[in-house]
Amino acid sequence: MTNTVLMQIHAAFGRRGHEGYGEGVSQLDHALQCGAFARRDGATPPLVTAAFLHDIGHLLHDLPQDVADSGVDTQHEASGSAWLSQFFGPEVTEPVRMHVAAKRYLAAVEPGYFEQLSEASKQSLKLQGGVMTTEQARAFEVEPFFADAVSLRRWDEEGKIVGYQGPQASDFDAVIASCLKKPFGAVAPPAGKKLTTHAIPQVDVAGLFGADPAARAAVDGAIQSAARNEGFMVISGLPSWAALDVARRRQLLALFSLPEAEIRKLWRWNFDPARPNVYRGWFPLQDGLLTYKEGIDMGPDLAYGPSVVDSSDPLCEATPLPDESVLPGWRAVARDYYLAMSRLSMALMHSVARGLGLPEHSFDAAFDGGISTLRLLHYPLRSEASFQGVAPADVWASESGVPRYVLGRGHVDTGFLTLLAQDGVDGLQAQHLDGSWLDVPPREGTLAVNFGKVLERWTAGAIRATVHRVLGSGRERYSIPFFYEARVDAVIAPLPIPGAQAFEPFYFGDHLWETTTKFPEQRGIAHLRTPRGRPTAAA
Repeated sequence: MTNTVLMQIHAAFGRRGHEGYGEGVSQLDHALQCGAFARRDGATPPLVTAAFLHDIGHLLHDLPQDVADSGVDTQHEASGSAWLSQFFGPEVTEPVRMHVAAKRYLAAVEPGYFEQLSEASKQSLKLQGGVMTTEQARAFEVEPFFADAVSLRRWDEEGKIVGYQGPQASDFDAVIASCLKKPFGAVAPPAGKKLTTHAIPQVDVAGLFGADPAARAAVDGAIQSAARNEGFMVISGLPSWAALDVARRRQLLALFSLPEAEIRKLWRWNFDPARPNVYRGWFPLQDGLLTYKEGIDMGPDLAYGPSVVDSSDPLCEATPLPDESVLPGWRAVARDYYLAMSRLSMALMHSVARGLGLPEHSFDAAFDGGISTLRLLHYPLRSEASFQGVAPADVWASESGVPRYVLGRGHVDTGFLTLLAQDGVDGLQAQHLDGSWLDVPPREGTLAVNFGKVLERWTAGAIRATVHRVLGSGRERYSIPFFYEARVDAVIAPLPIPGAQAFEPFYFGDHLWETTTKFPEQRGIAHLRTPRGRPTAAA
């Protein structure tokens, strides 16, 4: 098992370690220097391990290495810490998680620290939340592993020496192995105590649609708790207009039974250059990627018709849909479901606002004229060809000792709120704060709900965007996510929430395009939209 962990770490560096760190050294060069300097200064084995692996989050995503130049914070410290927590305890993972915050802390309390930062480091500091306030710095100082995080940060700043001759990656194998959980992936509970078990919260939302204010307040509290902690929930008690029964789900998914010739009419431009649609439409299966799925993205014109189409902006383009003669009644079922999910999403956002102490209509204006997406997805059994070019360490996950292949790589959603109807086949998992993976049960009459990165940022972290993935189960899987999205010119600016830190306002459409065009199903289209630029006033 130790060898398996070391192989995964070496595979991550083998895949992206050669890429530029940004200051004349590669990601691997930087990691080796940080680990070497930690050893030089007599750090404990866990802290040496943390120093060597502190930026491994940069090696786990598919975003380009210059993504920060586009104003995107990958939050590599969180993803790296979560990934490492499969194998290591908090003495390794917490300094990794906190090393970005340590930079913000030192910039606040140490004279001259900010000035000596490189321009690249100053740029990333801005994306990562900027210099801490006095209150934030005091709170940071009392966190466990505070001193280790600050030490790691100093090695991080030092580890940028071009041409440095030091250890090889394999030189850290022994110290890494010595820090693995015993046995790796499990932690023995203290004497007399049991391991805490986690589960996705189940929330009955019926109270949101009744006349009892106490019942509504109770639901608000349950939603707020789930949003702050797990960032995921399964909701039941849906109104009749929002429930997707087996018959209607089967009608929607009948799209996948169309002949290939009919499906090809729905393809997007990046898969068929003869097609005019670039953002909406069908994406086929793609071999050689960690994610293996096909499906269609449909916009608001599905429900509201051509009046909401703006051909000058790909985000507002028309959706290619199957002809009524091919699937009689399908468009009406899809339209009704889109409208129902829009209505339900608004009710949930009202609850989120109340839970934050804001007027319940605080978010409404941003979603007036929004570009929400209804997506239909099919995850077939992976073919042998689909694995070609994918690192085995990435494509296989162990669940209760049983290997299962990945169908949808771990990621967080881009926007605000996602409502997911499942088909009774398991495989969806959400990552807990401790790094463990929690099954999201596919129960009839329920919807899985998770929150996106824009909402997390908009609410100053009070709402959590959670990493989730899909594993194969030996059965093909279908799902129907609805992404509740604002209009393209909605300005996302700081909310009046106590303790919230200011950030530079941005247009939602620009952010959505910048992030989603990095996904495999939308690659190759980024140049087809001109961003609006910097907002001059809230919209």
